[in-house]
Amino acid sequence: MIGRLKNKKKRVFVLFAILLSTLVFSLVYIIVNGQTYTFVTFYADPECNFTDIKVEIMDEDILSFETFGIKNKYGSDFDAITIKAKSMGDTAVTCHYTYEDGSEPFDEQFYFTVLPFNVIYDRTNDNFSGYEVLLPCFFINLVTLLIILGMSFFERTRSGRYSYSMVALGGLMLYVLGTIISFIALPFLLNHSFNVESFFELVSLFVFEGLLYSAIVFPVLLLLSIALGISNLWLVKHEGFRLPNLLGIFLGLSIIAGFFAIAVMIINDYEGGELEVKIYTLISVAAIYIFCYFVNMLLSTILCSIFAVGYSIPYDVDYIIILGCAIRKDGTPTPILRGRIDRAIEFEQKQFEVTGKHAVFVPSGGQGSDEVISEAESMKQYLISQGIPEERILPEDKSVNTYQNMLFSKQLIEKQVESLDDVHIAFATTNYHVFRGYTLAKRVGMAAHGLSAKTKLYFFPNAFVREFIGLLYAERRRHLIYLLITVLTYTVLTFLFS
Repeated sequence: MIGRLKNKKKRVFVLFAILLSTLVFSLVYIIVNGQTYTFVTFYADPECNFTDIKVEIMDEDILSFETFGIKNKYGSDFDAITIKAKSMGDTAVTCHYTYEDGSEPFDEQFYFTVLPFNVIYDRTNDNFSGYEVLLPCFFINLVTLLIILGMSFFERTRSGRYSYSMVALGGLMLYVLGTIISFIALPFLLNHSFNVESFFELVSLFVFEGLLYSAIVFPVLLLLSIALGISNLWLVKHEGFRLPNLLGIFLGLSIIAGFFAIAVMIINDYEGGELEVKIYTLISVAAIYIFCYFVNMLLSTILCSIFAVGYSIPYDVDYIIILGCAIRKDGTPTPILRGRIDRAIEFEQKQFEVTGKHAVFVPSGGQGSDEVISEAESMKQYLISQGIPEERILPEDKSVNTYQNMLFSKQLIEKQVESLDDVHIAFATTNYHVFRGYTLAKRVGMAAHGLSAKTKLYFFPNAFVREFIGLLYAERRRHLIYLLITVLTYTVLTFLFS
C-alpha cells in the first residue's frame, strides 16, 4: 500500500513537472523571440505598387526600425516591417505610402507596447512574436491535465470515495478530452487547411472551442435524448400519463433545442455597431459555455452514477442503512422499497457466508401524513418476516427526506459505538439513487458505501433525471460559482479580443 502511494506521488510529480516545464519553455521562447517583431501593412496588397514607403517611429527610445521585406500571410506575399524593442513603454509606428500612379499619399498607424523583458506586443493586431509555441504547449498541457484528472477520478472510483466534487472533476475531464479531440479533428473539418496565423486567431479558436466541443458531443446527446424519449413513452404506457413521467422527454428536447439555438446564434451574421456586435458575441459565447457546462454536468453525473452503482463493497460492514420511500396503504413496502430491503438482506447474508460477520440493519424513514405506520416500522416488519432477528434491527423513524435518513441514522449508530471510525457503514437504495446517497452521506460527515437495488428498466431513466435535477438544486451555489468563473473567463477573452 505504501509503495503504491509512493508510485502515485511520483507519477503526479512527473506530470506536474511536465506542466511547469512547458510553461517555462513557452515563457523563455516568447522572451527570446519577442524582442523583435515583424508585421504586415494593412494596405500593402500584392497588387498595389508603391514608389516609396517611409517608416516613422513616434518614440525611438522604445522601438527601432530594423528591416523592410516581404512576408507570406494567408497564401500571399505582403510588405512586412521588422522592429526591435529598446525599452518598455507605449509608442506608435506610422507608415507613409506614396503610390506610383500619383494617387494621394496615405498614412497608416500601428500601436505597440513593449512589455517586461522587451517583448513587443502589437496592440493593433493583438499579436506578438513567439505566439506559435503556445498551441503545441497548450496541447501538451491538455494531455497532461487529462492524465492528472483521469488518475484522480479513477482512483476515487477504485476506492469508493464518491462525492459531488467528482461530478466537477469528471465534467472537467470530459471537457479536456473533448477539447483535445476537437483540436485533432479541426484540420479534417477544415479540409486540412487549419493554420493559426496570429495570437488573436489562437485566442479566437480557444474562445469558440466550446462550439466545436458541442458539435463533437452532439451525436451522444442526440442518442441520449432519443433514449430518454423512448423510455418515457414506455413509462407512460405502464404508469399512466403524468407530467413527472415526462421529465426525460423535457430534458432531451431541452438539449436538442439548446444546441440548435447556439448554432443559429453563431451562424447568424449579426450586423450593427462595434459595441452591439461585441455584446452579441459575448452573449453567444456565454450561451455556448453555459450549454457546455450543463452538458458536462449531465454526462459526468451519468458516469459517476455508473461507477457508484458498479462499486463492489468489501464484506466488512457493521451497519446497513436502508433508505426509505413511500409505503403502501396497508403499511407494507412498495416494490421499490422492498427491492432496497432485499438488496440489504442479500449482501448481509453473503457477508456472513464469506466472513462469518453479521451486520445491523438500520431501516430509515418517518411516517407520512398518508401512511398508517412509519417507513422504518414497515421495513422492520418485512425484515423480521425474512428471518432477521429483531435485535439486529435499529429503526430510525423520524426522517422525512434522504438527508435526514443519513443524518438521523448516523446519530443512532453513534450512540451504539465509541467512534464512527471504528465501524464500516453501507446504505441500500435503488440504483438511480446510489450516487446521490453518497453525496448526502458525505454531507453529514459519514463514510458509507452504497448497495444498489435494481428497478424496472423503463423507470430508471426518468428517475435518474429527477435525481440529476435534485443534485443540481442541492449544489446550486457551487454550480453558480463554477458557472460564473467559466463564463467570466471566456467573456473577458471575448471582450478583449473581439
